[in-house]
Amino acid sequence: MKEYKIDSVIDCVPAISEVLVNVVIEFEEKDYELEIKLRMIYQNEKGEYLVLGQKNGEWKFMESFFFHKIESLM
Repeated sequence: MKEYKIDSVIDCVPAISEVLVNVVIEFEEKDYELEIKLRMIYQNEKGEYLVLGQKNGEWKFMESFFFHKIESLM
């Protein structure tokens, strides 16, 4: 990834937020610019969803939601 910029963060429900990011990726000496939506989930260490602000939670991103966007470039 050459560069990125966070454009927005939208709270969909108390445990899920979507982050809109513009990225520039270099692949085979060519630059690709893409807008990617990352879906973030607030959960505890057991993987249980928590409401934002509850103790012992952390944000994790849904990997499959992200990587299918990158693969569509190639």
